[in-house]
Parts: sequence; structure tokens; C-alpha cells
Amino acid sequence: MTDIDHMVTETALVVDVEKDYAWVECVSRSACGQCHAADSCGNSAVAKAFAPKTHRFKVRLKYPVIPGQRIEIGLPAQSLVRSAMLVYLLPLVTMVMGVILAAEFFGNSDNIAVAGCVIGAFFGFLIARFGAKRLSHHREYEPIMLSISQ
Repeated sequence: MTDIDHMVTETALVVDVEKDYAWVECVSRSACGQCHAADSCGNSAVAKAFAPKTHRFKVRLKYPVIPGQRIEIGLPAQSLVRSAMLVYLLPLVTMVMGVILAAEFFGNSDNIAVAGCVIGAFFGFLIARFGAKRLSHHREYEPIMLSISQ
């Protein structure tokens, strides 16, 4: 299917099993705070202030597992990049377009620029939301079970 060298991998905990799928949980941790300057860095202090978030989702099984086991899952890097572009870049582009269009049609004032920015960002996030729902049904955006962890 996809080469493991081109995947972003993570270890997940199996919490439930249903036929060909397992419900797994992953804890998202901030990468900030891992370097040698973590003790004196403001970003690290902010990252430590927020509790890690747990994500729960379904993964198609390759091997039989039981709840409590840890498995290695992967997501194709290209799918992750496309998703990030949809969620982050699209709203930014529509926000800038909103400012440009508002200035073009309604004049150059700060209030008009702010209104164009907000409206453009709103439409960008709306399009990203619908796009993400549509992509979530594509198999290439599903995490893949790679192995059972020891």
C-alpha cells in the first residue's frame, strides 16, 4: 500500500476491538520542551501548562489484538501534508483574498480590511471543514496499523 519510510508513525493504545477494526487512543504531546533550552524557554513553559490531549479513532487491523495492547500506526506523510495545507493554508489564503477584495470593492480603510479579513477567514475555515469531512472518507487518509508494539 504505502512505503513505511514515507509515513509518520505513532504508538497507540488499543481500547476496544470490533471485527476488522480497533479503537485506539493516542496522546498528542507538544514537541516543545524537548531541547536543551527547555528550562529557560517561554514556549516550553506554555506547552507544559496545557495537559496533553487524547485522540480516539478507528484503525483497520492487520493482526489480531486485544484491548490494552500497544500498536504502531502510520499515516502517509503526503496525506498529512495535504491535510495541513487544507486546514492551515486555505484559511490564510482566503483571509488575504478577503482583505484584497474588501479593499477593492469598498475602499481602503482599517475597518473594511478587518471585516474582509474576518469574512475571508470564516469562509476559509468553512471550506476547510467541509473538505476535511470529505477527505476523511478516503482510505489514503486513514491511519494504518503497522505492527504490534512490545
